[in-house]
Amino acid sequence: MGSQHKLYKNKIHLTDIDSCRRYLSRVINQLDEGLIDGQAARDRGYIIKIIADLIERGQLSDRVAELESIIQKNN
Repeated sequence: MGSQHKLYKNKIHLTDIDSCRRYLSRVINQLDEGLIDGQAARDRGYIIKIIADLIERGQLSDRVAELESIIQKNN
């Protein structure tokens, strides 16, 4: 793909749930404007969901570790 096909200048950085939400909104807008087809939107949505799940799991793991640390300090 050459630069003339590029829809956005910036690379995508999905580092938190909010960035996943913003990118999904971008995908929906691209689909609505006819810039991408339904299959491309589904593919991107599927990948976004996987990344969002991984981010959420990491956040939950961090919370559990923090709670375990607090419990250990109080015992």
